[in-house]
Amino acid sequence: MIIPFILEKALSLYAEKEAVVCHEHRNTYQQFAHRTYRLANLLHTMRVKKVTVSQSSTRTVTNFWKLILQQRI
Repeated sequence: MIIPFILEKALSLYAEKEAVVCHEHRNTYQQFAHRTYRLANLLHTMRVKKVTVSQSSTRTVTNFWKLILQQRI
């Protein structure tokens, strides 16, 4: 799987640098990785399967990540 590799590489090189900026919310690579792993564990615990995201659901995915960045999930 390529995404975890990319995240781990970015984390090892840029842990304290900003990775995500969404309005007033800012996360370093370390914070982003931590939240990503928490989400992955939650989804695994809920037995959520991999799915393909269509173009029409891009807005839903974007809004979902905004909630994560605002620490509502």
